[in-house]
Amino acid sequence: GVPILLSSKTQENFLLFTILVERPDFKLDRVEEVLLEHISEYGELVRQKRRASELTEENLAERIEMSEDKIRNIEKGITIPKLDTVIKIGTALDMNLGELNALGETKGAI
Repeated sequence: GVPILLSSKTQENFLLFTILVERPDFKLDRVEEVLLEHISEYGELVRQKRRASELTEENLAERIEMSEDKIRNIEKGITIPKLDTVIKIGTALDMNLGELNALGETKGAI
């Protein structure tokens, strides 16, 4: 079918809604804490999903209006992304919530 194009703000709101509906115990204020604890795993997950989507770092950076260097640093586990960046990356790479939640399961739910 023909893909439906949504504004980035609509996509962000939809993802936040999905998080809250699918996982009521998901605490948005803990996202950065969990990412800090699991930044290497998150970076590797982003790299795997980007490659599976056949996107270059440059392509992903353009899609989410971010620098290629920042994408590279997130994938390497150097930069801890803010919540809005996590949402943009998740939307661009069609990441499912379970993939992000799995990062926090070893040390408790997000």
